[in-house]
Amino acid sequence: VDRKDIKVSKIMFGPGLICLRAWATFPGVDMNTTFHMFYEVEERGKWDKNFNNCRVVAKDVQGCDLVYCLMKIPTVTPRDFLQYRRVRVNDDGSICIVLRSAEHPNAPEDHRYIRVDNKISGYVFRESYVNGQPVMQLFLMSCSDVKGMIPKWIINMLAPKKPGEWTESLRKAALEHQTLYPNRREEVAARLRGEFAEENPYDYEIETVQI
Repeated sequence: VDRKDIKVSKIMFGPGLICLRAWATFPGVDMNTTFHMFYEVEERGKWDKNFNNCRVVAKDVQGCDLVYCLMKIPTVTPRDFLQYRRVRVNDDGSICIVLRSAEHPNAPEDHRYIRVDNKISGYVFRESYVNGQPVMQLFLMSCSDVKGMIPKWIINMLAPKKPGEWTESLRKAALEHQTLYPNRREEVAARLRGEFAEENPYDYEIETVQI
């Protein structure tokens, strides 16, 4: 996929490891509102048709939340995810979200689904202004082993197509939400400063210095 509003790149390694990257632009959409629509699982459930049953399983586990979600794929066994989720606000104001697979007794593997091994996934939200209007730029990447057998034609059909559908759903939801809740930008900005702009002790290893 190579359009003005979105570009998608897909690489496959072996039978199940799929790496995706996408770059999307949301003219007129506020970054903080977009983050709110993505981060809050209750809001995400209203617009995200790719993932179902999203919920926070645990909080403050090694400085992360643990998030569960289910993905249904046509004609094959559904896949589910349990992931560490970490958010960081960078010095330039951009927002980074990083995810990787996790285990937790509150979300054991279910025999009805195949648990995906997410090596690493990430999202970067950036904002600029054009003629006084916000322009939200989203970069996303995913490198996951989907396990089991998925026909190649399904992967070739869905992998490049779904990011475009997903980002368009997010764009529309954020645009509608910021119209209905104009104060959301300031509310989220305060939360970002209070929760995600500080250094996290789990980002550093404990060193023992011998004198």
